[in-house]
Order: sequence, then C-alpha cells, then structure tokens
Amino acid sequence: MNQKLNHDALLLQQQLSGARGWEQRYRELLLLAKHANTPATIRTDLNQVSGCQAQVWLTVELKDHKLCINTDSDARLVKALLLVLTAPLQQQPVAYLQQFNFHHWLQQCALAEHLSESRINGLHQVVQALQLKSAHLL
Repeated sequence: MNQKLNHDALLLQQQLSGARGWEQRYRELLLLAKHANTPATIRTDLNQVSGCQAQVWLTVELKDHKLCINTDSDARLVKALLLVLTAPLQQQPVAYLQQFNFHHWLQQCALAEHLSESRINGLHQVVQALQLKSAHLL
C-alpha cells in the first residue's frame, strides 16, 4: 500500500529512521513524549483503551471532515509510541485510517523490530479502538 504521509509524519519518520541505533531512537521517543501537548481532559474512563499494560487514553474527533486524534499514557515510552502511531493519521479523512498499514508505518520508523510482543499487542488494541471510534464518526 502506498501511504501518503502528512508533513509532520514524514519529519517524524525521517527523525526516527535516521537515528543511529536503538539508543538514540529511544532518546528521541522520550523527548517526543516529554514535549507532547496532550489535553489532560482526555484522561477519563470513557476514553481509556483496554488491553494495554500501561494506561492509555484516546479521543477521536472530526474537524472539517478530517481526523483529530489525542492520545495519552501514564508511561512515557507508550505516550511517545502513541504519538508516532497517530502522527500520519492527523488531518486525514476517516477512510485513510481504515486502510492505513500500521505495521508498515512502524517499520518505516525503524521501530517494529525493537518492540516486544506485549507492546505490539497493546498498540494493536489502540489501533482497534481508533478504528472503532472513527467508524462511529461516519
């Protein structure tokens, strides 16, 4: 699948895939999470995603028929991975999300091979929640 990335996602992909090794990529992820501007109001039971080891919250809205996704986690690395996971979806139509290949995206960012099975399963739960929430917006 040919995925057309938005500008921010393209920059993020270049930053992560260009990092020299996992340690530098990990530091980049932690900095990304540290500087995230996540609204604290999303931390509600209604927005919590089940099936993740860390606590994860997710909101999906449409603004001008384009996705606006907010995520948060109590774990800094997970928070960063959520930002990476959702970066290419921001300001895209819902149909883009339904066809997006998340595993390929994580490979493009040079992250897929460094994530544990439990972390991948948690991200899969987030993807399912994203798809479910976005389907209700149509």
